Amino acid sequence: MITIHIIVHDAAAAADWYSSVLGAQEEHRITLADGRLIGLEMRLGQSKVVLADEFPEHEALSPKTTGASVGGLLSGDGRRRCHCGSGGRRGRPTDPSGG
Repeated sequence: MITIHIIVHDAAAAADWYSSVLGAQEEHRITLADGRLIGLEMRLGQSKVVLADEFPEHEALSPKTTGASVGGLLSGDGRRRCHCGSGGRRGRPTDPSGG
Protein backbone atom coordinates (compact mmCIF):
# COMPACT_ATOMS: atom_id res chain seq x y z
CA MET A 1 0.00 0.00 0.00
CA ILE A 2 1.16 3.53 -0.76
CA THR A 3 0.09 6.51 1.36
CA ILE A 4 0.43 9.94 -0.21
CA HIS A 5 0.17 13.16 1.82
CA ILE A 6 -0.80 16.21 -0.22
CA ILE A 7 -1.11 19.82 0.91
CA VAL A 8 -3.84 21.56 -1.06
CA HIS A 9 -5.42 25.01 -1.14
CA ASP A 10 -8.85 23.70 -0.03
CA ALA A 11 -8.76 20.15 1.35
CA ALA A 12 -12.55 19.80 1.62
CA ALA A 13 -13.05 20.79 -2.04
CA ALA A 14 -10.19 18.51 -3.09
CA ALA A 15 -11.82 15.62 -1.20
CA ASP A 16 -15.09 16.25 -3.05
CA TRP A 17 -13.19 16.15 -6.36
CA TYR A 18 -11.28 12.97 -5.47
CA SER A 19 -14.60 11.36 -4.50
CA SER A 20 -16.65 12.39 -7.51
CA VAL A 21 -13.98 12.03 -10.20
CA LEU A 22 -11.71 9.26 -8.93
CA GLY A 23 -14.14 7.33 -6.72
CA ALA A 24 -12.10 7.85 -3.54
CA GLN A 25 -13.85 7.24 -0.23
CA GLU A 26 -13.28 9.37 2.85
CA GLU A 27 -12.23 7.34 5.87
CA HIS A 28 -11.25 9.91 8.49
CA ARG A 29 -10.80 13.65 8.94
CA ILE A 30 -9.18 15.83 11.58
CA THR A 31 -10.44 19.40 11.68
CA LEU A 32 -8.70 22.00 13.85
CA ALA A 33 -10.56 24.61 15.88
CA ASP A 34 -9.90 27.23 13.18
CA GLY A 35 -11.65 25.01 10.59
CA ARG A 36 -8.55 23.90 8.70
CA LEU A 37 -8.11 20.24 7.91
CA ILE A 38 -4.82 18.83 9.15
CA GLY A 39 -5.63 15.38 7.83
CA LEU A 40 -8.37 14.09 5.56
CA GLU A 41 -7.73 10.42 4.85
CA MET A 42 -9.20 8.91 1.72
CA ARG A 43 -8.98 5.43 0.24
CA LEU A 44 -8.23 5.28 -3.46
CA GLY A 45 -8.13 1.67 -4.57
CA GLN A 46 -5.41 -0.08 -2.55
CA SER A 47 -3.81 3.24 -1.57
CA LYS A 48 -4.49 6.03 0.87
CA VAL A 49 -4.36 9.72 0.12
CA VAL A 50 -4.16 12.16 3.02
CA LEU A 51 -5.13 15.73 2.15
CA ALA A 52 -4.36 18.74 4.32
CA ASP A 53 -5.06 22.45 4.09
CA GLU A 54 -2.20 24.90 3.85
CA PHE A 55 -0.38 25.96 7.02
CA PRO A 56 1.66 28.99 5.95
CA GLU A 57 2.88 29.54 9.51
CA HIS A 58 4.75 26.24 9.09
CA GLU A 59 5.67 26.86 5.43
CA ALA A 60 3.30 24.05 4.40
CA LEU A 61 1.97 25.45 1.13
CA SER A 62 0.09 23.99 -1.80
CA PRO A 63 1.25 23.98 -5.42
CA LYS A 64 -1.48 26.58 -6.12
CA THR A 65 0.20 28.99 -3.72
CA THR A 66 3.81 28.22 -4.64
CA GLY A 67 3.25 27.89 -8.38
CA ALA A 68 4.83 24.42 -8.37
CA SER A 69 3.42 21.62 -10.49
CA VAL A 70 2.35 18.18 -9.37
CA GLY A 71 2.67 14.87 -11.17
CA GLY A 72 -0.15 13.29 -13.13
CA LEU A 73 -2.73 11.17 -11.38
CA LEU A 74 -2.48 7.46 -12.03
CA SER A 75 -5.45 5.41 -13.09
CA GLY A 76 -6.09 1.90 -11.81
CA ASP A 77 -3.91 0.42 -14.56
CA GLY A 78 -0.97 2.60 -13.48
CA ARG A 79 -1.15 4.87 -16.51
CA ARG A 80 -1.29 8.64 -16.18
CA ARG A 81 -4.58 10.24 -17.03
CA CYS A 82 -5.63 13.86 -17.27
CA HIS A 83 -9.05 14.41 -15.74
CA CYS A 84 -9.42 17.65 -17.68
CA GLY A 85 -13.17 17.29 -18.17
CA SER A 86 -13.60 17.20 -14.38
CA GLY A 87 -11.60 20.28 -13.48
CA GLY A 88 -8.11 18.80 -13.76
CA ARG A 89 -5.57 20.61 -15.90
CA ARG A 90 -2.86 19.19 -18.10
CA GLY A 91 0.42 20.92 -17.29
CA ARG A 92 2.56 19.09 -19.84
CA PRO A 93 2.02 16.33 -22.39
CA THR A 94 1.35 12.92 -20.94
CA ASP A 95 3.73 10.15 -21.97
CA PRO A 96 1.56 7.70 -23.95
CA SER A 97 3.52 4.77 -22.49
CA GLY A 98 2.32 5.74 -19.01
CA GLY A 99 5.89 6.43 -17.83
